[in-house]
Amino acid sequence: MSWEKLLNNTRLGGRPPKSELGRSPFHSDHDKVVFSGAFRRLARKTQVHPLATNDHVHNRLTHSLEVACVGRTLGVRVGQELLNERLIPERHSASDIGDIVQTACLAHDIGNPPFGHTGEEAIRHWFSNDVGSKMIEHLPFNEAGDLRRFEGNAQGFRVLTTSEYHPHDGGMRLTYASLGAFIKYPWLAADAMNGLRPVKNKYGVYCSELDLFNEVADATGLLELGDGWRCRHPLANLMEISDDFCYAILDLEDGVEMGILEWNKVFEILCLVLDDKQKNQLMKDMQGMKVGRRLSLVRGKVISAFVDAGAAAFMENHDEIMSGKALGILGSVRKPKKYDFL
Repeated sequence: MSWEKLLNNTRLGGRPPKSELGRSPFHSDHDKVVFSGAFRRLARKTQVHPLATNDHVHNRLTHSLEVACVGRTLGVRVGQELLNERLIPERHSASDIGDIVQTACLAHDIGNPPFGHTGEEAIRHWFSNDVGSKMIEHLPFNEAGDLRRFEGNAQGFRVLTTSEYHPHDGGMRLTYASLGAFIKYPWLAADAMNGLRPVKNKYGVYCSELDLFNEVADATGLLELGDGWRCRHPLANLMEISDDFCYAILDLEDGVEMGILEWNKVFEILCLVLDDKQKNQLMKDMQGMKVGRRLSLVRGKVISAFVDAGAAAFMENHDEIMSGKALGILGSVRKPKKYDFL
């Protein structure tokens, strides 16, 4: 793969990007997602704790915003490294990489139903039985199968490319680069369910959006690995680990807020990623603080450590990622024992 194609700023449908003062095409992608109804609806969708009455507990919207912040920082960090090593064209900036990753992170849960994975199971069950099954009898076999195997990642790609803003005419009309970075599982359902893809039972594209997926993949130069199967866009790896970083920390934080987990135990887990000097300084700084402020202080230090580890893992695996052989870099991040809890 080449970064020249991977950073393609043409919009879905071959639409050339508009020249705007103070806003790049990738920044425009970010704004399109933020102002969409589909993104706004995430406020009423569960992150971990359903129907929580505590305003401090995360929902899918606050989670997505926080993932996007981490993703932007991680993307800019990696972008600067790529520029320093002259791996990306000079006309691109580190901020371009940050904007692309930020957009992918903002949208990463946009196709998730209420109640998250439990909601996915409910939809699958409904379309596999009684009334739901009869409603999809007229659909082609594979399209009906997609509904029986409903997947939030594939639904997200449909929202971005088909149903939002311009129905069946490009959807949000995001750039090829941002759409490529969004696709976590670049293959169809049937082969995934049969164990013929790297992650069983997970997929990122419905049959109804296959042509759009191929358009994005061709425009960004994603390597073809099989029928309806491409390698990941390299920046999708940064989106994925930004999500992993955030829920590893913030789900623990919510557990403390809900009274499910004890602060001292969570502190011990999070401090595994810090050295003794950082930990000792934190303990001094936290004296007299309430638990909520302690969590905020520790969170900042831990996320900073995660960003360092994520950027290093991406650059260490750059050649393998660009060859299409790598699916995820979390394993590299987790090599040091201190990151095992991820």
